[in-house]
Amino acid sequence: MIIKKIIILQILYIFLIADLYSQELPKIMYIVSKDGLNLRGEPSTEGKKVITLLYGERIIVHEKTNIVTIDGITDYWYETNGWFGSGYVFGGYLSENIPNDVDPILGSWIDVEIGDFFIWNFRPNKFVSAGYKDTDRGWYGRWNLNGDILTIETEDEDIKTTSKTRIEVINNNRIILHYESGGTTVLTRNLKAE
Repeated sequence: MIIKKIIILQILYIFLIADLYSQELPKIMYIVSKDGLNLRGEPSTEGKKVITLLYGERIIVHEKTNIVTIDGITDYWYETNGWFGSGYVFGGYLSENIPNDVDPILGSWIDVEIGDFFIWNFRPNKFVSAGYKDTDRGWYGRWNLNGDILTIETEDEDIKTTSKTRIEVINNNRIILHYESGGTTVLTRNLKAE
């Protein structure tokens, strides 16, 4: 009987270690709660709410902390930081896959020709930014997707610019922007956790 208990404990230990190592961090995750997900200052529902991250938002989780059950879901609290500040989110409302029902352009993209030092970011609140990584060179504005027409409005020093671009979705990780001028830009989803 004691040997049987020891074997069961060893098997459970192996599964626990496998679970810890199977979740390599940092990694990209997406908010899958339709109501959004609260970023908190501490890994607890009692922690101060920093901001509510929107459904479909791309975040990078760096560390996992205590495991809890919220709304009948058991998962870890994950530490994250980004444009929104830093804090903790409950893992029960995160997924490694972008939700299927969000706009296909949502997320972070890399220009295939230029490389990963020029990043496009389309956020769920219709905010868009594009620019050179680790610099203040770039632009920002608002985006709207209607069918296959992407409209981007930017404002720079009181000059408002509106551009309409046809978007071709190749798959969930690759799109092509077809400009009115005839040019194109191929974008691939930024899958780097940095």
